[in-house]
Amino acid sequence: MVFVGSLTNLTDARYAAGMGVEYLGFVVNAALPQFVEPTLYKNMAEWLAGVKLIGQVGAATPDEVNALLSQYALHGIATTNPETAAYASEHGLEVFLTIKGTEILQPATAAFLAQQQPNAAYFILENEEDNSPLNDQEKEQLRLLATAYPLVLGYGFDAQNVCSLLDALPLSGIALRGGGEEIRPGFKDLSDLADVLEQLEAAD
Repeated sequence: MVFVGSLTNLTDARYAAGMGVEYLGFVVNAALPQFVEPTLYKNMAEWLAGVKLIGQVGAATPDEVNALLSQYALHGIATTNPETAAYASEHGLEVFLTIKGTEILQPATAAFLAQQQPNAAYFILENEEDNSPLNDQEKEQLRLLATAYPLVLGYGFDAQNVCSLLDALPLSGIALRGGGEEIRPGFKDLSDLADVLEQLEAAD
């Protein structure tokens, strides 16, 4: 499974959909970078078929998400707020609960995943500060956690190592970001996104 988030234009969204990406994410919380206002979202959504559209809401509260749902037609949300994850799940939305990749080595992480699993279809691991390759300790902890929980990795790979990493770890998928602005080292434009997607397509 591939999730491409932070999309801001139709060109990138249609490219990702054409490459077989299942989930397309759009920032629908106006307080966050790369926000997509409702009219632009609606215009893009009309051109996208065969994919699930996910609203990225950050730490928005359940009440805030409820208001957003009146403005955006969404299949699900991506959130960092467990309360919002529970609310969205109860209302039939597919939920991506985002957690910091730097926390995977902490003992409390497994308990948190177990507690939140009823509400989350997937857990996205993100590390916006560092896209360096995973070390052996991180890989082993990911292997253990991904065996029990639906983890989606959003860092620690590039076009050169993404296929070998997916072969080595029982991950549920990977998360990428669209948009033309540099949002973390190593992922700054569509060419990086395209390189990874092309490697995945070739591996199929």
